[in-house]
Amino acid sequence: VDVTDLPTERRPMAYLPQERVILPFRPAEQLRYFARLHGTDFRWVVENLGLDGLLDKSGLSGGERQLLNIATALLKRPKVLILDEPTQALDFPNKVMVLRTLRRLDVPTVFVTHDPLEAYYLCDELVVMESGRIKGPVRNEMREWAEEALENTLKLYTDMIGVEV
Repeated sequence: VDVTDLPTERRPMAYLPQERVILPFRPAEQLRYFARLHGTDFRWVVENLGLDGLLDKSGLSGGERQLLNIATALLKRPKVLILDEPTQALDFPNKVMVLRTLRRLDVPTVFVTHDPLEAYYLCDELVVMESGRIKGPVRNEMREWAEEALENTLKLYTDMIGVEV
């Protein structure tokens, strides 16, 4: 689909920059606003990203702000996602929740990360930038290993803190 001539707001894509986006809304207001803008319901992102406890909160942490920004991008129901280090501010359980949600969406995604485990878990094809040069793409043959590693790490994490996530 050629989107060149479409106004930015009508392009069926969502972009989340590496820098945190801070809008002048409480979380529930932000989600309602963008849900209305895109003609969707925000409850599905609240459920998938575990945002119930953030809806009426002010003074969000960096990780909470990032979860809200990811949710806001997903409300567009994009046909393509461009995500630049979307999980860098997240604790491990929230990182896993976001990665699982992105996998379930099955939307073509450009996922910029410094974490090979995230890339192996999420991506079908991998590209590496080395000294300003693109290497690849290569088919991801590490997905099963990444799934197991992520689940084992999550289990170890939950055993350590004594809380199921």
